[in-house]
Amino acid sequence: MKYQSNFWNNYFKYYDVLMEVIPYKELLKTISDKLNIKSGNRILDLGAGTGNIRHFLSNDITYIGLDNSKEALDRLTTKFPNSNVILTSIKEKLPFKDGEFDRVVSNNVLYTLNEKDWDFVISELKRVTKNGAIIVISNVSIDFKPVNIYKDHIYKILSKNFIKGSVQLLRLVYPTIQMFKYNRTIMNNQENGNYSFVNRDKQKEIFSKYGFKPIHKTLSVYANQAVLNTFVRE
Repeated sequence: MKYQSNFWNNYFKYYDVLMEVIPYKELLKTISDKLNIKSGNRILDLGAGTGNIRHFLSNDITYIGLDNSKEALDRLTTKFPNSNVILTSIKEKLPFKDGEFDRVVSNNVLYTLNEKDWDFVISELKRVTKNGAIIVISNVSIDFKPVNIYKDHIYKILSKNFIKGSVQLLRLVYPTIQMFKYNRTIMNNQENGNYSFVNRDKQKEIFSKYGFKPIHKTLSVYANQAVLNTFVRE
């Protein structure tokens, strides 16, 4: 599957069902906490998708969402009309000046690249961030199983309120099935070597090579289906 294709545009038509999924919301909350946002920060959301991290960020910042999917960015600007968005591939030189950003977040994006492309993307992140900038990176792990995310959600939602939880689960049946379909394609790309899911140490090793210093221990997130690291640019 080509990097720029209709797949992601179709995928993002159903993506926001994840805002009903507890492990996904827990992941976004963890990311926002680790970003340690300060008033006036300039933030790059690299591979922004539909911009769901924006739900967890304050309004006194400058947010820029960059993605390769027009469908995703259209949905982002519908939800957050004042957002700055850029339609481009992260495999291209980023359209920003050197040292422009105080914070970078990238959630479940880099794994969609071939491993050989990581070095270029990370070197670009170093170029566009300030000294002392905080970067939070999360990617699905090598043993990623989407069903475990939904199992965790079902357990948590039914534990909170069985009746309301059951009604919600019924309402989400169709979009959830669609997401499972797209996740199967994603997993096939990993199996074919087109994508590069991460093991627990991969992100830390590659980012450290480019002068990003880990400032928190590696976390297992997203119902233990993803790996999250927080770095500071030195």
